[in-house]
Amino acid sequence: NTAHELGHKSNKLNKLMVMPALAPTGYTHFVVEHNFGHHKRVATPEDPASSRMGESFWKFLPRTVVGGIKSAVKIE
Repeated sequence: NTAHELGHKSNKLNKLMVMPALAPTGYTHFVVEHNFGHHKRVATPEDPASSRMGESFWKFLPRTVVGGIKSAVKIE
């Protein structure tokens, strides 16, 4: 999505644009967690953004939302 791509850019304008894009969904922690958490721990048990083998969507959803927020707070 657009916010995901903007979150990967390094120029200041893109960084300013990403927060208003994520704010309506209450997901502003995404940029921090994605770039500094998920990219470092992708597909490991410590990565809240990667589903586990055989994990259902309904089991994954609360784990990724809560885990992503916790991870972003810890990183910050």
